[in-house]
Amino acid sequence: MIALTGTPLIGTIYDDNGKPIAGKKYDSKAVFGNYIHKYYYNRSIADGYTLRLIREGISTTYKKKMQEALENLEMQKGSLQKKEMYAHPSYVTPLVEYIVEDFRKTRIALNDDTVGGMIVCDSSDQAKVVFEKMQSTGFSSALILHDVDDKETRQQHVTDFKKGTIDFLIVYNMLLTGFDAPRLKKLYLGRVIKDHNLLQALTRVNRPYKNYRYGYVVDFADIRAEFDKTNKAYFDELQAELGDAFRQYDNIFKTPEEIVSDLEAIKEKLFLYDTSNAEIFSQQISAVDDKKELLELRHALETYRELFNVSKLFGYDEISDHFDLEKISALYHEVCNRIDLLNQKQVLEEAQDMSAILNLALDQIEFHFKKVSEKELVIADKFRETLESTRKAVQNTLDPKDPEYITLLEELQRLLAKKNIEELTADEMTANMAELERIKKKQKIEPCRQ
Repeated sequence: MIALTGTPLIGTIYDDNGKPIAGKKYDSKAVFGNYIHKYYYNRSIADGYTLRLIREGISTTYKKKMQEALENLEMQKGSLQKKEMYAHPSYVTPLVEYIVEDFRKTRIALNDDTVGGMIVCDSSDQAKVVFEKMQSTGFSSALILHDVDDKETRQQHVTDFKKGTIDFLIVYNMLLTGFDAPRLKKLYLGRVIKDHNLLQALTRVNRPYKNYRYGYVVDFADIRAEFDKTNKAYFDELQAELGDAFRQYDNIFKTPEEIVSDLEAIKEKLFLYDTSNAEIFSQQISAVDDKKELLELRHALETYRELFNVSKLFGYDEISDHFDLEKISALYHEVCNRIDLLNQKQVLEEAQDMSAILNLALDQIEFHFKKVSEKELVIADKFRETLESTRKAVQNTLDPKDPEYITLLEELQRLLAKKNIEELTADEMTANMAELERIKKKQKIEPCRQ
């Protein structure tokens, strides 16, 4: 028999009461025999088949709120078990509020309404209450429990989630292994999962999707101790297989040291710009001609979008307080547009072909005026028509080897490199149209001879 697994069996054997049996453990080799072939997680990340994870802890304010809810329940309902308290509406209501607000902010930060979430509940009873509370949040959800709905209905919910028509899946034990939905990027973990099952649950959010570098685990249950134990068992096995080389495989989660380093880089780069005022930021960016600086700035904005949730948890309140989450995507696109314009300008300066220059110029004139009058739009249309007529005239009448063609090429490069085309004012477009008309008049009347 040949067994294929994405996660090796590692763990303790428990009795019927859920307590570990001393001296009893199991692993993949004990069950199936020696490995035929091994492909490790880090190699999968390097090959682009899986993503690293970021663990997002819960804010102290929220922890206190939840603790108060539990204490109040204990006072009012002294005989309630933990499982019952976690499923009580007094506890579930703030839990759902936290999840909904976090998910809303995540979609804003990532500028992507297609990402989905999964809520792993403490019990099936809690899952049912969570599902009930989710109905009034504005986000769609499906409850996936073995005793709710039939198999076909549950499968339809799963299919709808994969298609993006459902925002959340709410589960207890189902879908924690083998479930593959690349758009699932937020895992809200409401209970501790043990041994290799924990690794399998965490990797529900590690599938490549668009240009994402990470999947996110929001940790309500504080899984750190269990993860460290499971990870240690996993890496003990790796060490036995690989020797000291196993250390290069310890990077499922982005480490706290890496996060701090990234947050320091964000602070150093972004605090040089006025990110609170989009207009001033745009003016500052327009003055930057160093593409390396712009690429570093773009990277800082990308990284902040990925780490916005953990910045306060790591003590970087000045970053989260300084940057308006609602504006980050707009600032990011402003930087991307500036980089594109510099790339286009470089093409114009280096182009050896007249039609390439004019085609690029025409492509650029998708005028994105922030404040325009009807008169300016009429001028913009006229400018585009003039560019088009110049292109046709030059292509039809001049031989690219003709010295006159080269002279006109240089004049067009000078004209179009004066300023980014989409930034031209009405007066500047009018002046440029006169220049284009002058260039057309300098062309030969007879078609070029081949």
